[in-house]
Amino acid sequence: MKLADLEQALQGITEYKILNFHFGKIDQPSKFIETHLQFLKSNPKNRRYLPYYNRLLEFYHSNK
Repeated sequence: MKLADLEQALQGITEYKILNFHFGKIDQPSKFIETHLQFLKSNPKNRRYLPYYNRLLEFYHSNK
């Protein structure tokens, strides 16, 4: 899934669950999404930021 598609899909979710993942608890989902998207957009094609994408994707799959 491309980043633009993921961003659009996340915007389509109206209510987020508070979730515990292996990387920690997300209790402010909108802030989590905003900061992760900002990091990814600021660093396109930089593999160092791939974990940010993976966390967003895992969050999306848990909330859809």
